[in-house]
Amino acid sequence: MARDVPILLLTRPEVAARDFLGSLPDELASRFRVLVSPLFDYAPVDHAPVDPDADVILTSAAAVPYAGSGGGRTAWCVGDRTAQAARAARFETRNARGDAEALVALILAQRPVGPLVHLRGEDSRGSIAARLSAAGVMCEEHVVYAKVPRKLTMQAHRALMGNVTVVLPLFSPETARLLCRHGPFSAPLVVLAMSWAVAEAARPLNAERAEIAATPDLAGMVGRVAALDA
Repeated sequence: MARDVPILLLTRPEVAARDFLGSLPDELASRFRVLVSPLFDYAPVDHAPVDPDADVILTSAAAVPYAGSGGGRTAWCVGDRTAQAARAARFETRNARGDAEALVALILAQRPVGPLVHLRGEDSRGSIAARLSAAGVMCEEHVVYAKVPRKLTMQAHRALMGNVTVVLPLFSPETARLLCRHGPFSAPLVVLAMSWAVAEAARPLNAERAEIAATPDLAGMVGRVAALDA
């Protein structure tokens, strides 16, 4: 493969990175040399038992294993991948197809009457439980997992210190900050951010280009990759 083919560096955990790659049309993926170098893994955090009758709010597929079996319970999900994981656990899903703001808006519009619990990671944006409770929809929250940082692979570090363009799809501010800790880098970088918050967290990378997805979801990120002049 030619040396000047741009590199698509995927920094999500392995399964999520492969899911994203699989969502790209074959013609699009073939434009790049693809590297996968997860910047973190998930680890459980001690937490109080989750009410087995409560409906759950899920802002990451990583929280699904801690929700128990769905058995007809409702999972209020931030986006497609989270909803897919919740359905596999036998939840009835409601999909905001967006971000925390879209999820809060969906719940407030439908105003469920039963108990709700937000299962989240140590880093979480949006103050979902507090905002819902303040609006009269009572909601608890449990921190059920943490992100454990990982080092860049040798191949990824070499690419980031090279002279070939590296395209970086970044899905969260936390991931952007983890990557910044490994810098500075000398390769020309193109940041594809899921949101303005992600783009802001990635500013220390000093990317040559930073573009934001039209929608804060998987489809928006796929579209952002497709729009590149590759």
